[in-house]
This record gives sequence, structure tokens and C-alpha cells, in this order.
Amino acid sequence: MKQHKPLLSVENVSTSFQAGKQQSTVVKDVSFTVQPGEIVAIVGESGSGKSVTSLSIMGLLKKNAQITGSIVYNGQDLLTLTNKQRRLLRGSEMSMIFQEPMSSLNPMLRIRSQIAEVLTIHQPSWTKKQITQKTIDLLTQVDIPNPEQTALRFPHQLSGGMRQRVMIAIALACDPKLLIADEPTTALDVTTQAQILSLIKTLNEKNGTGVVFITHDLSVVASIADRVLVMYAGRIVEEATVFDLFDQPKHPYTIGLIEAMPTLDTENESLNAIAGNPPNIAKLPSGCSFHPRCPWATDACTEKVPALDEKSANHFARCIHANKEAIK
Repeated sequence: MKQHKPLLSVENVSTSFQAGKQQSTVVKDVSFTVQPGEIVAIVGESGSGKSVTSLSIMGLLKKNAQITGSIVYNGQDLLTLTNKQRRLLRGSEMSMIFQEPMSSLNPMLRIRSQIAEVLTIHQPSWTKKQITQKTIDLLTQVDIPNPEQTALRFPHQLSGGMRQRVMIAIALACDPKLLIADEPTTALDVTTQAQILSLIKTLNEKNGTGVVFITHDLSVVASIADRVLVMYAGRIVEEATVFDLFDQPKHPYTIGLIEAMPTLDTENESLNAIAGNPPNIAKLPSGCSFHPRCPWATDACTEKVPALDEKSANHFARCIHANKEAIK
């Protein structure tokens, strides 16, 4: 992929939450870029910090959140903007698709009204006729059949897949340059999931939209991503192109995730699982956070947090044992 100036540059971002006298840091020193037209997947177990990272970028966290570092979108540090300035960017320059559309769509409003609301805010000079036409165009763009009739329906009258398509239509209403998709296919059946992934990929290729795709499902990552960030306990532990990640994973956590993927091999009916449980984010173990669950762990792993080092060309891993062939 030809390198441009990054559309999004996240540098040394940490996100903490204050609860009474206790402060918990759930995202720690995260850095990555997204190029125009690139799909970057962030993968990890629940509680790894991937969703908080996306909400930090969008400016959608609660008031008790504190973000340090820089989040530069199109040359502008979002953390220096006022709330009003961030709101103007959301929906126009950058949009987000959420995991469960029924909790994001207003059950009391028809589909056309919910799309029209976004257009009215960001395109105040448009006429009612223009907004109506754009609404139909958007529903058509996301492959919704009979868009005129669908526009008149309420969310509960649509299937889960159709509701997710509506969410994507709303996110695309103002042709954003950056799209963040937070587990957009989790609640969908396999067939609908494949259709939604194909739709996002098509829109990405057609419009040159930069995409941050958040998921816990590596099979989804394999089908859609250009580059992958693996997160564990709030930190990025591996970064690589999607091909390199699956072909030569460097971090034991990534290897564990890949080995836990179901296959078509009927002779092996049991799935491999990573031993233990993710750590309490407020009480992380010393050194490498993964060492209590790691088959490669040595005493050195408990001493300090390893750096995210380049282990091979454009392939980074946060592990002191990553290039030991004996344990590869």
C-alpha cells in the first residue's frame, strides 16, 4: 500500500478512569496510525482496552475519563479541541458503528428520521427534498432492499442485519474519512456477518475511507484487515500486516489466539484455550502482564514491561522471547 500522510495518528495515548480515590488506567501508551484507505483491526479479549481506545479517539468517554498523549486526525490534535469542535467532527469527518444497533437506534423514530437528523445537523443548507433523496441513496448504498419502504419503518420492524445496515448508512451519511467499527458483527448470524464485512470492505475500497475495526474474532480480522494490532491488558502486544500476523505470529498471546480458532479439522473436536484469565486491570502483575498465563515465561518476564520492539520488518511484538526459534 502506498504510504500517505496518516489520516489518524495515535501517539502514546493512555486513558484512565477516576472512581472515588482510585484511578484505573485501562489503555496504556498506545500508538498506531491509520492511512487513508487502510483497514486497521484491533483485536483482543474483553477488557483488553480496544473499545476504550476507539471511544478515546471519538471523544465519547464519560467525564471521569482522563486521556494523555495525542490523537491527531488529519493534522489536528483532537485532544486540544473543545467539546463543540469534537461534535462537529463526529458524523461528518469521522463516524462510528456500534456493536448493538438496537441500543443505538431510537425505537420511537422511523429510519428516515434518524438518518435525516444527521444530515440536518451537518448539512444545514440542504432542503427537505435533498435530505429525503440522500436518505434513500444511503439505504441503497448499504444494500437495503426496497429503501423507500424501509425508510418508513421503525427499528423493531427490521432484522438485526438490516438494523446494522441502517447504522452503517447513518455513519456514512456525510462521507466520513475515518470510520470506527466496534464489534459491528458480533450479534449477527454467520451469513449476515459475511455480508456486513463485505459491505464495509467495499465501501472502504470505493471511498478510500480509513477504518479502525475492533473485534475479538481473528477469523473476522483475516477477512477484512490490512494491518492488525493485538491488545492485552491495555497495551498493544503485537503489530503486523494481516499476512505476517497469521503466517509468523511473534507474541505468545497472539499464538494462543490463533491456536484457539476453530478449524474444519473434524478429527480434533476440542478447542485449544489460553490458560488462566485476563488480569484485573487495576492490579496488573509485575513486568509483562501476560506472564502468569504464558508458556514461555521466565523470571526475566516479571522484572519489567517489555518494549514493543521490531522483531522483523514492520512486525512488532512486546515480548523478550519473541524471536527464540526453540519456542516458536
